[in-house]
Amino acid sequence: LTLEPHAGLDDRHLESWAQVFKGHLVYEPRAIPLVRLGQEFNLAPVHAYPWGEDPDLYRRWFRSWSTRLGRFARIVWSPNVAYPGSRPVVAYWPGEAYVDIVGLDGYAWNSAMPADIFGPTLAFLRGFTEME
Repeated sequence: LTLEPHAGLDDRHLESWAQVFKGHLVYEPRAIPLVRLGQEFNLAPVHAYPWGEDPDLYRRWFRSWSTRLGRFARIVWSPNVAYPGSRPVVAYWPGEAYVDIVGLDGYAWNSAMPADIFGPTLAFLRGFTEME
């Protein structure tokens, strides 16, 4: 499930999602929901989502939501692959304590190979996510 902060998700909605996840775990304790919070925050300004405009605000938002939803779900942090003009991924890293899974979005254009699309950003992510 992807939750986007521009979708009118306030504390009431957030608590509602937490209760849904909690109820799900009662019936399926091994089927833990994966929740991706505010994906592709590092897109170039011309393509950017609103939540990618301020890295400090994004990190605060992510940490708050992760703390509340992480009791009942696995939290996914998912940047887009780096490309010319994209924002620096590391500026949005909320910290290991708030992330259960690191995802990565990337798109194949002009028959690009997976290693070319994902390789450089994966190497970078490994470098800073393992430093903590």
